[in-house]
Amino acid sequence: MSDKICIISCGMKKIWKSIPTSPKHIEAQYAYTGPLFSKTKAFAERFFPMRWYILSDKYGVIAPKTFISDYNTSPAEVKKDLNFLNLVKKQTLELKLTPHTIYTTCGKIHEDIIMATFPGVDIKNPVRGLSQGMRLQKLNKIIGV
Repeated sequence: MSDKICIISCGMKKIWKSIPTSPKHIEAQYAYTGPLFSKTKAFAERFFPMRWYILSDKYGVIAPKTFISDYNTSPAEVKKDLNFLNLVKKQTLELKLTPHTIYTTCGKIHEDIIMATFPGVDIKNPVRGLSQGMRLQKLNKIIGV
């Protein structure tokens, strides 16, 4: 498999709030509708078109085309949840993810989960430590918006 992948965070804002008539199950790449998710998705699609994944607080590490339904789990709920961490580790094996480098735009909680899942892997996060507004600005610069 590729030695570089990208893992982005899910988002709190989902399609079911803004379009209640949306199908019950939808591909994850279309389910999250917040501005930060949109920018991180654009980053992932531009630089890792075939090698990006979403870290969902309910579903774990999923491919963008994975169908999901609405949920209300927050990063704080999975922060120190060993069952969730074990789920993510199991999924990375099932997906055959063995990268040498992971690019991410995640916040601290999700980045910590990635680091615990992939010990010893080089984690690159161009927006590490920035507020949401600053992350959006930096992502705009990176993707050329």
